[in-house]
Amino acid sequence: MSTKADKVPKHEVPKRLLEIIVELICEEREISFIPLGSVTYSRVSQLQGCEPDSSYLIRPATTTPTDFTEIDPTTTAPDLVIEVDVTSPSVDKDRAYAAMGVREVWRWRGSTATIWVLTQGTYQQPGASTLFTGLTEAHLVRLVTTGQTTPQLTWRKEVRRWARDESA
Repeated sequence: MSTKADKVPKHEVPKRLLEIIVELICEEREISFIPLGSVTYSRVSQLQGCEPDSSYLIRPATTTPTDFTEIDPTTTAPDLVIEVDVTSPSVDKDRAYAAMGVREVWRWRGSTATIWVLTQGTYQQPGASTLFTGLTEAHLVRLVTTGQTTPQLTWRKEVRRWARDESA
């Protein structure tokens, strides 16, 4: 019988690796970002709310708040949401994310990554990120899979190298 403790690595490890990928790409490409974690987002006017596994503001430095206390989850939607599905799919959150204007949703399930991009109010699966040039679903799978079996220092250097090479 599967216990909650059995699911922690299946959920937390890919989630954390995806977060590190986002942060390393942003650092290498000098993209301003604010990690928002799993804050509950709600739009009172739309009576919708949801709590992603992780989320980020990814904006030009000139439009990114410098004070984290300025961010209000009732009025500010993240640009990127990460969902790791271990037991039940998180697709029921997509309508709420779309209504809030979340630009991309990355979903990890088992050993598969999907990138969903908001296009005219609905999510499409183009196979690549619009936030990070050159990042495809196949790259995400390779990076996360490698991150699960490679020493972290070596893996982080590989992600940084990939981010630099793809942005050139």
